[in-house]
Amino acid sequence: MEPEPPIQFCKQHSFLLHQDVVRFQIGEVFAHVPKDEVENRIENMKEVTSHKLTKLDEEKQYVVA
Repeated sequence: MEPEPPIQFCKQHSFLLHQDVVRFQIGEVFAHVPKDEVENRIENMKEVTSHKLTKLDEEKQYVVA
């Protein structure tokens, strides 16, 4: 079961639909980044997070067993 995305992410994602260049947080600063690059970064971040979640679920199964 995948968790619901945070409301803030949904707002940011819908905001991306209307802008060519958006503010994107990199570390502690915001940069103006092309929309396509931001969408690619978000997709990569989702994939990495999903992979980490899978690994944590596997570790949990091992610890619980």
